[in-house]
Amino acid sequence: MSEEKTLDISTQGSLDQAFKQGVRVIIPKDRQLQIDIDSDDDYSRFTQAYDALKQHYLNVPLYYKTSPSRNGGEGRHITVEMTEELAQIERIALQAILGSDWRRELFSLIRVRKGEPLPTLFFEKE
Repeated sequence: MSEEKTLDISTQGSLDQAFKQGVRVIIPKDRQLQIDIDSDDDYSRFTQAYDALKQHYLNVPLYYKTSPSRNGGEGRHITVEMTEELAQIERIALQAILGSDWRRELFSLIRVRKGEPLPTLFFEKE
């Protein structure tokens, strides 16, 4: 049986898992995107997409900040501050466009479809 079939991806399941792992849960504010980058190649794609978004998208990104991901290595978490509030579905689409981990965005999309209260979360070390 694959990991995806046994993994509880609900909001509560994710919060329970974060508690077990002893990590901090970061919930995005209304104007924030949370991008989960796994490699330097993904980060390069992020910067290209960010520049295009800044040039062409109406809800312009103001700035972003980067921190190491809890898994270490080349991974990093990026929080993008936008000029306007975001609908959940818009947040997920923009995160995917900016190169965020596809599994994370798929699980977030499933949570939105199921009416989960917190579809997008970051887990970071204390």
